[in-house]
Formats: sequence, C-alpha cells, structure tokens
Amino acid sequence: MSKVLLMVLLAGLPLSGCNTVEGIGKDVKGAGESMEEAAQDNKPANRPTTHRTRW
Repeated sequence: MSKVLLMVLLAGLPLSGCNTVEGIGKDVKGAGESMEEAAQDNKPANRPTTHRTRW
C-alpha cells in the first residue's frame, strides 16, 4: 500500500507547477515572450548589405 501511495505522490509532482490548462498556457506564453525579447535584443542593427552582385 505504501508503494502505491508513493507512486501516486510522485506522479503528481510534475503537475504541481501548473495545476490547470490556463497555468500551462501562461507558462508557455511567458517563455515565448522571453524568447521574443532575447531575439529583439540580439538582432543586428540595420546595416547596408556588403554583398557584391555579378554582372
């Protein structure tokens, strides 16, 4: 009986951070916003291209 109880408790641990679908959505949204901010921070400045064209 104690093994079953332990397994049930351990199975519930990953779900304790986001108890609802809404919580999961908020977590995913926050991660997406963080990635978007990081991309904007690391985007190169507008510089003219230096490639050469063939004629």
